[in-house]
Amino acid sequence: MRWWATDDEHKAALSEGFGNFYSVLAQDIQAYTPQGVWWANDAQLYNDPIESDASRPLVSQSHGEDHELAIMRLLWDLYDAGGAADERGAAIPGVGTYPRGDLVTMGYDGVYTLMKENVIKSGAQLWEVLLASATVDPQIYGQKAFDCAALFEAHGLAVTNLSMTVSGTTQNTWDWSSPVIPKFHWTIPKGYSGTWFDLYDEFGIKFFAKDTSGNYEEIYDSGLSSGTHKGDFSVPGTWSPPWSPMSISWHGMVDSQLPGSGTKTLYYLIYAESHWEYTTFWSDLREIQVSR
Repeated sequence: MRWWATDDEHKAALSEGFGNFYSVLAQDIQAYTPQGVWWANDAQLYNDPIESDASRPLVSQSHGEDHELAIMRLLWDLYDAGGAADERGAAIPGVGTYPRGDLVTMGYDGVYTLMKENVIKSGAQLWEVLLASATVDPQIYGQKAFDCAALFEAHGLAVTNLSMTVSGTTQNTWDWSSPVIPKFHWTIPKGYSGTWFDLYDEFGIKFFAKDTSGNYEEIYDSGLSSGTHKGDFSVPGTWSPPWSPMSISWHGMVDSQLPGSGTKTLYYLIYAESHWEYTTFWSDLREIQVSR
């Protein structure tokens, strides 16, 4: 993604990414290997889109929604059989660690129908349609939303490496008795145009709790922010994490979910956009335990 990227470039990346996806899909189905084409139909790129072999394009070279390779990889993982072992929880060179396996299996008909019926022309539109399809009620989302978000994160379209620290220690637990409000960290994906730069400079955090139906209900949304005062999402002048919520907001949210003694599982994600693109992408969920 480049700061001068236009809607036409996003459309071109989607069109070319789909063409690449369709080409390797056809080769894979027909088990056809074109003569003289290196690595064609070798099951490396298509069945294992996240790979560390330096001789082939890495996901770290997928720079946002105007990058056709990022779109191609994303479409493949929406299409294929997936499963928790798919992608193997492997480290992604230059990006981080893929938090979960590929748990989305739409098949070709599912991918094609989704794109045709919704006239999808960009990666942003693809995300919006997938999210809408997993929205049960306003601010209530099914598991599919986050399974899809995991793929957008894995292929360089969302922030990654989410973590929570308390007093400088990485952990996924927090106790009401602690005087320290946790900090939340993430890695911003980078684009390249002669030099590396952050794809996003505005961030927000959402927290969720599971309802009785197993869906995820949004319980807090910070809103997008790029300011520098306490409670916002940047260090002065750097547009960077970490972020720590205001004490009143943090305690209010925990109290709403855990008014008495006990333990409660909460979930959070970071969403991001750039001030020149206005396209918001979600990361996958991360889990924390709060106790009182």
